[in-house]
Amino acid sequence: MPPSLTWDRAHELFLESLRTSRGLSPHTVDGYARDILSFAEISQKDACGSPADATRSNIDSFLSHKAREGYSNRSVLRAISAIRSFYRFLQQENLVPSTPAEDLRLPRLGRPLPKVLSADQIRRILEAPDLTKPRGLRDRALLELFYASGLRVSELTAITYENFQLEMGLVRVLGKGSRERIVPVGDEARHWIERYLQEGRNRMDRGKLQKWLFLSNRGRRMTRQTVWHLLRKYARQVGVTAKLSPHTLRHSFATHLLEGGADLRSVQQMLGHASLSTTQIYTHLSRKHVRDVYRDHHPRAQKR
Repeated sequence: MPPSLTWDRAHELFLESLRTSRGLSPHTVDGYARDILSFAEISQKDACGSPADATRSNIDSFLSHKAREGYSNRSVLRAISAIRSFYRFLQQENLVPSTPAEDLRLPRLGRPLPKVLSADQIRRILEAPDLTKPRGLRDRALLELFYASGLRVSELTAITYENFQLEMGLVRVLGKGSRERIVPVGDEARHWIERYLQEGRNRMDRGKLQKWLFLSNRGRRMTRQTVWHLLRKYARQVGVTAKLSPHTLRHSFATHLLEGGADLRSVQQMLGHASLSTTQIYTHLSRKHVRDVYRDHHPRAQKR
């Protein structure tokens, strides 16, 4: 084993091995190259003159530096992977006696927080459809139910007449894994569904006697893609520029319930989540709301 392996020499040998034997993409090789160069620079500033002298403390200092500089989680994960690969190679070549990266593990990326609209943004979207046309009544009823009950898009388009107990304000839903649940329907959504049934749906059914509640312009069952298109269309129409997903109203439903004081277990049941941990992602959003309320209303929340 060489008595003194320089950072430059170790870096050179490592990259050569990546290019010739690992089959990695040029993009990944370049990323690893930058990460090891940066790791070497930070370590040398801490008086670590060789890769063989580096400790776990040097690695932690490097990763903390990347975090302070605002690098993304994925960039930090790639840096961890680069350091692990770097020392694995050096050990295999007998260039270092031990590795400071032995217990270095790749953490799981946290789930991104769902995008949520404000109550005012949702109100503007719900009021956007043209109520003089059958399809406008359908869209208003569909969007009202979507937000009022937090359904998945696939559940929304699968609703039939038999699923509804409008007089009781309930809808029966068949969710993931064929799990059935009963979801409440608010008065506002019930009003628009009843109006759509009375004034719009028969004109869209065209005598086909379809069982689906919400029908396409051709009198057939609506698709998930059509619902997503409608949501984005009305959002643009009223100036809501936030990036939307098919689940935006579902996410907003859950978050607004928690902000209003609903308990997590009830929200879990309404969403149809098999595990409470899946629902807990919304608590991050509701906590922010609580902090904002505290900051805005408590007399000693902000320094004068």
